[in-house]
Amino acid sequence: YIELLQQAAALLAPEYQLKLQPEPWRRALAGIEQGQVFAIMPPYQNPLERPFIQPYSVPLFTEEVVAICAEHIDFDALLQHKQQLIRQPLQLGMNAGYLILNPQLQQAAQQGLIQIWENKSTDINILKLLRGRLDCYLNDRQSTLWGLQQLRQRQPQLPHRVLREAMLVMRRTAHIGYSADPTGKFAFKQH
Repeated sequence: YIELLQQAAALLAPEYQLKLQPEPWRRALAGIEQGQVFAIMPPYQNPLERPFIQPYSVPLFTEEVVAICAEHIDFDALLQHKQQLIRQPLQLGMNAGYLILNPQLQQAAQQGLIQIWENKSTDINILKLLRGRLDCYLNDRQSTLWGLQQLRQRQPQLPHRVLREAMLVMRRTAHIGYSADPTGKFAFKQH
């Protein structure tokens, strides 16, 4: 996404300057909701949940959200009530602020089959998964695999735990989401 925006910035220059500012997801969402941030990326289109984001750009990429689990976890059997886990409920990690539960997982959470842990970052979720504190982690497949590779390079002493992709949770397009800008602070928005 950064590379795509850098290419777009080159096309907009010199009339417009693009400044990328990494932020924790919830802080970035709050900033756009409060009209302090011009745009955020890469949210999924969700106008009912986030009316403060208007409009969305054309799709940048189609992400596949997956459940990466410890090798012994049979996610499908659990969701169909065919497997009794030694430790109920299943411990499921997600990045804080992401809306990535499909209806089946929402129902499983309501039934107490899964317990959701919102953690600060991909790295923290992967560390908890490798150390056995989580059974599964939900996130975009590419982000998770890249994060796992980077973490193992930085910390080769990490425990080796066999992980596998246990479920495709959803496919969603990612966009640039622009502030609804109720105050008119971003007069250049339509450009």
